[in-house]
Amino acid sequence: VTNEYGCTDSEEVVVTVYALPDVLANSNSPVCEGDDLELYGTSNSIIISWYWSGPNGFYSMDQNPIIPGVSLMAGGMYYLTVYDDNDCMSMDSTMVVVNPLPEIYTVTGGGFYCFGCFGLPIGLTGSEIGVEYTLLIDGVPDTVVQGTGNPIDFGSLKEIPGVYTVLATNVLTGCDV
Repeated sequence: VTNEYGCTDSEEVVVTVYALPDVLANSNSPVCEGDDLELYGTSNSIIISWYWSGPNGFYSMDQNPIIPGVSLMAGGMYYLTVYDDNDCMSMDSTMVVVNPLPEIYTVTGGGFYCFGCFGLPIGLTGSEIGVEYTLLIDGVPDTVVQGTGNPIDFGSLKEIPGVYTVLATNVLTGCDV
């Protein structure tokens, strides 16, 4: 610096530039409606603060938060903001998909029958295309039928006593109910 009389002076300053912290946002997506959504934040930097935000006003300061029993509205973009030990900030995001469960229909048939007589028909009041329906007798798989969009039956009359239930599985997403 030179003043009006020609005198000069100088001063040194040190400027330090820190690298931004690395950060990666990830999740266990896709998940089925009702499952737990797990968000993962990773970094090789020394992270002091983790801030997650997402759909439906979701907010967490955990590095790896878990959202229990998610609804379809939990699907969307999740953002992760981190601050390192130099107060430098970085962001990343991850897209979350929440797949719906198959629609629930009523199991039809059942009742009682006499030994030596014909068994009872078992069916469903409706079905979805793209959903596989497995008839379980006391929890053991018996018959598998593909959904048609209409009521379905499970074939021959059933003569095995027990508790009959149906497992519906979306063949594309694996979501079942």
